[in-house]
Amino acid sequence: MKMRLLNLKLPTLSITLFVLFFGLTTMMSCKKDKNDKTVELRYDTANIDAPLLPGASYEGAVRFPVTLVDQNAGALLTKVDFYIKNVPNSTEVKIYRGSVSGTAPDELVYSSVVTGNVSANSWNTHTLGTPLAVNGDDLWVSIAFSHAGDLQALGCDAGPAVANGDLILDPAQGFWRGLSSYTPVSINWNIRATVETAE
Repeated sequence: MKMRLLNLKLPTLSITLFVLFFGLTTMMSCKKDKNDKTVELRYDTANIDAPLLPGASYEGAVRFPVTLVDQNAGALLTKVDFYIKNVPNSTEVKIYRGSVSGTAPDELVYSSVVTGNVSANSWNTHTLGTPLAVNGDDLWVSIAFSHAGDLQALGCDAGPAVANGDLILDPAQGFWRGLSSYTPVSINWNIRATVETAE
């Protein structure tokens, strides 16, 4: 199946100027709380919409390279936040460690089916049953979802896309790539990971 041209509502001019003015277009966020115990890893800004995808099974992911992960070595990944616009037929949180030639995740180290526990038009939080140790390897955080017909499911920001912020597993080709590399849609997935340092 060849993926059709994706449809995404364009942000308004005011939103675009806001993003450009505050320099949020290319930087990955790594936010710490006041006591420096919690770090949020993300590439996105506020939710603006969701790409319209034809019926199939997908994985949308963000990849945090080892250069960033090493800054948080010894921490524990405790939760994943993601935005859902319309609830798909199935939803699963997946975390991979390592990369194969930098273009695909290596080892699946965590997965949890959350179908039935996600809400539409809102942020959804999944707390890991067992926190995952962050070590010296790339970290991929993925939301796998499927739907029978055209649907806007996994949320995104207004873009533009940054490296590692819009990765998708193409169901037709069977390999990972950036959504913006083969469509005119330039966004970052609303997927965020929280890591906590030891007391």
